[in-house]
Amino acid sequence: MSSNIAKVVKDFNADVEHIYKASTQMVKTVVAYTIYELQDMPPAGTPRDTLRAVNGWNVAPGPVGDFTDPGPQFIHPEPDPELEIRKLTGKEDQATIANGVHYIGSLEFGSSRQSPRNFVRIAIDRALSHLDFTVVYKAALRGDVDRGVRLGR
Repeated sequence: MSSNIAKVVKDFNADVEHIYKASTQMVKTVVAYTIYELQDMPPAGTPRDTLRAVNGWNVAPGPVGDFTDPGPQFIHPEPDPELEIRKLTGKEDQATIANGVHYIGSLEFGSSRQSPRNFVRIAIDRALSHLDFTVVYKAALRGDVDRGVRLGR
């Protein structure tokens, strides 16, 4: 009696590895959508008087966030989400979006008359609503990370 168990296990392990690589590439897509919503198209009422809060969003590969406060000297009239996205290669299994402006938490919880309460959560929900994970996953399986980032835009 013979068995193909060894071949089936080997094929299964190869499939798992392929799926893992594709899912790590999806991290870049999710970060791209989220940073676009936070920087480029923040929810109506997001504080924009000084642009400090909008410019404070930073992307970092891995679990440790970049909490650099842009301060008044590094404020740009229009933040560049592409600059942040380029920090990722598409091979990360984790990425972090953080804001180093010390009062961002207060703004999120409604301290500003200009910003809606939970404006960060609104932006994140909006970013995730644009994603068609099936299409993004298939693009990632093909190794087409850049196409996956552009989907829906």
